[in-house]
Amino acid sequence: MTPELLKAIEHSQEVFIMTYDPSGKPGTVPVWFDYNQGNFYVSTYADSMKCQKIRQNPSVKLTWVTRDGPSITGTAEIVSKREVLERVAPVHDSKYTDGPWDSVEHLVKMWSEAKERVLLEITVS
Repeated sequence: MTPELLKAIEHSQEVFIMTYDPSGKPGTVPVWFDYNQGNFYVSTYADSMKCQKIRQNPSVKLTWVTRDGPSITGTAEIVSKREVLERVAPVHDSKYTDGPWDSVEHLVKMWSEAKERVLLEITVS
């Protein structure tokens, strides 16, 4: 990772995530993110357009600061492993105090049920 990217990861609350529809057309939206043990994580609504696209095409691009800022490419998947959810939840909870959850345990429960929200794990290519 470049020094510019490392600085952006350390100091950013949001990242732009680009997902692709079945025809390859990209769509980009800002999201909250976490970086933990070499992977990036995004919490999002289970029925969001980005989740629908990722289920069909797991390729993503994350870009920091501006849509043309430092970036990485990777693959995304919905996390179901409880140990990953329990590891990322405290990181997410401490970084984003305005989220729609009451506690770390509530966040893990929401992600594990995958009804309202899910956790996406992005592995760098």
